[in-house]
Amino acid sequence: MIDDKGQIDYEDGTGEPGVCPYCGGLLSFDDAKKDEEGFIFSWTCNDCGKQGKETYEVFFTGHYHK
Repeated sequence: MIDDKGQIDYEDGTGEPGVCPYCGGLLSFDDAKKDEEGFIFSWTCNDCGKQGKETYEVFFTGHYHK
């Protein structure tokens, strides 16, 4: 959703992966850091130049065998 100022109306922790929460442009990713719950990716928007971070959680889903 875009508000009347042209900014997409996301709250922290929401939005779409790879999409700028300010203008809706595509993101370029710089570095990734691992934390205790997953990964944090730094990004820069290709269109408006804003910067931020995307977070991803990694969790155990089970054992698999042949």
